Amino acid sequence: MKFASSYSGGKESVLALYRAIKKGHTPVLLITVYNTDTGRSYSHGIDEGLLEKISQALEIPLLIVKTSGEDYAKNFEKALLKAKEMGAEACVFGDIDIEGHLTWCSERCENVGITPMFPLWGEEREHVVMEFIESGFVANISVINTKILSTDYLGQRLTEGVVRSIASCGADSCGENGEYHTLVSDGPIFKYKVDFKYGEQLVEDDYAFLPLKACVSNSHRFFNNRDCKYFPCHKDENNPHDSQQGNHWYMNCLFCYCPLYSIGEECGGKFAFNDEGVKCCKNCYFPHKPESYDVIVKKLMERTC
Repeated sequence: MKFASSYSGGKESVLALYRAIKKGHTPVLLITVYNTDTGRSYSHGIDEGLLEKISQALEIPLLIVKTSGEDYAKNFEKALLKAKEMGAEACVFGDIDIEGHLTWCSERCENVGITPMFPLWGEEREHVVMEFIESGFVANISVINTKILSTDYLGQRLTEGVVRSIASCGADSCGENGEYHTLVSDGPIFKYKVDFKYGEQLVEDDYAFLPLKACVSNSHRFFNNRDCKYFPCHKDENNPHDSQQGNHWYMNCLFCYCPLYSIGEECGGKFAFNDEGVKCCKNCYFPHKPESYDVIVKKLMERTC
């Protein structure tokens, strides 16, 4: 049977996906919900670029559902309809025993006419996390509840010893109550290991987390010149978690001098004219975004061909 996977990037969603595949079912789509207010996935703090890298490593198409909390359910159902169009007859969820989650997921599926599947449902939580580790998956802790766990756990690889340590703090060993979340970067269903980088530690309410980003490799499309004495020469004003002291793993230095400067107001960047009428681009990050490469090339070709 073809199915979609409600994919958070964490251990339970990955193990549920793994079990469904082992039973002979075929995944046609990963569905990940992306918080438009924070610019990262809900709960796990994964950015869009890294989600795409994970999709490629799993060789399963990805649908990122960008939504606010208010429209979460409605937009998730739209994603399920897309999966249904792709032939999915079911959606797999990684929930274990929280009845409210079971009800919510089942209602979403029933509303669009597909079957909800819960491969982990009703199992002992510790058994689930230990099976995940013993199966050979690699996961790192990216989010913790600071009321229960120390920030020392952030970034740690999830091992049997770490699980025991977490349990000794009075937390659920599987983190099913939101004590911690993980990012899975390798394992039996990954074609290759997904490399990633942590952003600066953030704290929101009772949670501390490390924003997760993909490592972008140098190529003809991208060059990250960290040895330059001016690096980073720009701050990304659209990313509230970026700073002059940040990692800047996404800063593309390929276009050190913007090739679109001369086309004036049609460049597409964030510019302003100073008092003397000179175009000023000090607050523009557009040419340094990896995804801007194709846009820049297209604009140049339109003016030269």
